Amino acid sequence: LPAEIMICIFIFLQHRHWRLPPWTTQESPSWIVVTHVCGHWRRIALNSHVLWNNVSNIYGMTWLEEMITRAAAAPLSV
Repeated sequence: LPAEIMICIFIFLQHRHWRLPPWTTQESPSWIVVTHVCGHWRRIALNSHVLWNNVSNIYGMTWLEEMITRAAAAPLSV
């Protein structure tokens, strides 16, 4: 699938509430598992600034800082 469609799917996953797989920790967003599927998906997700611009401290300061960094120039929603 084209990266644009993958990004739309990833954004959809952000807004869904689903159980975390057993290999993840509760301290990370559940949708982050898409970055662990394969290198292609990881590159798409990490380079899609709109996936990271909805920042919150719900997952702790480490994730907050990482999300701000990954959001780059995208407008932040706090």
